Amino acid sequence: MESPSAQNQRRAGDDASKKMVEAGIEAMQLSLQQFQELATELGVLLAPEKAKGSSSSLVFLGIELDTVKMEARLPQAKTGELLQ
Repeated sequence: MESPSAQNQRRAGDDASKKMVEAGIEAMQLSLQQFQELATELGVLLAPEKAKGSSSSLVFLGIELDTVKMEARLPQAKTGELLQ
């Protein structure tokens, strides 16, 4: 059984990790917004469907890569096409 002191340290570590992740997400969202604004100013057309926020999965060369599940799979749309 964990001592109360160890539990408090673990909770503090969990809270700190959560705050770091949240700060990273906010920074990424701000950077994406700034990039999109710059692209608009320069007249560069961006494909909105290709500009995603933070995600643990993405499609690369037609294969969905999931870093949380550690999987590589065909996207559902593609498997649906193949099954028809």
